[in-house]
Amino acid sequence: MYASGPYILSHKNDFETTFCKNAGYMKGTEHEPEIEEVLSRMPTAPCPPCAVARFISNTAS
Repeated sequence: MYASGPYILSHKNDFETTFCKNAGYMKGTEHEPEIEEVLSRMPTAPCPPCAVARFISNTAS
């Protein structure tokens, strides 16, 4: 597998995405990734439109 960035996508489904450290990315430099694994979880249900509108109106003032 070829990867050019600091992290490689290793797992993805409807609820989460997992990235692993690219062991060959700038190894031994200050730019080498320090985190071994990054887990990103997605919301299970969309935010209701009324909650978004309420948030926007409260922060607009």
